[in-house]
Amino acid sequence: MLRVVKGMSITPASSEKIEATLQEFVANPEPFLMKLDEPLDLRKVAAELNVLPMFWDFGGCYAIRPDGEIVSFVWDEPYKLEPENDSRICNLVLFQGVKKYPELSELVPPRPSDAEDCSHCGGTGVEPTNAKLGFDEERIVCYRGGLGWLPT
Repeated sequence: MLRVVKGMSITPASSEKIEATLQEFVANPEPFLMKLDEPLDLRKVAAELNVLPMFWDFGGCYAIRPDGEIVSFVWDEPYKLEPENDSRICNLVLFQGVKKYPELSELVPPRPSDAEDCSHCGGTGVEPTNAKLGFDEERIVCYRGGLGWLPT
C-alpha cells in the first residue's frame, strides 16, 4: 500500500526505514543535548513523541513521523507538535535530514521537470552567503533547503 503525505509517497518500506532510523537514534545512550537555558535532550523528546529529528536551528526542530508526516516544534514547547504543510519547508526538511540519515535518501523528492531554479543560489543548492562570510562548510542553508529548486 502506498500512502501519500503532503505530496510525498510513503511506502510501507519507507515507513519501516523511518521507524528503524528513529529507533537507532533514540537507542543511543549518549544524550543529544540542545544547549538552551534549560538543556533539552532531543533523544528523549524524539522517543516520547515518536518523531525523528531531521533539521533544527536556533528556533526549534522539524521532525518526521514513521508515517511520513513532517512536524515541527519550538524549543520552548517541545511537546507541542505542529504539522508542516509548506512544500518548500517539507523539501528542506527531507533534504537536510537525509544528510544526517543517508539511509532515508528515497524520501527526497525528484526534481519536477517544471521546477524553477532557486533565485537565491542560482540552482546550485549552496547559499552564496557561506562563501561571502568565509565559511569552509555550509553554515547557512539555502532558502530551498539545498535542493536548488522550488517545488511546484
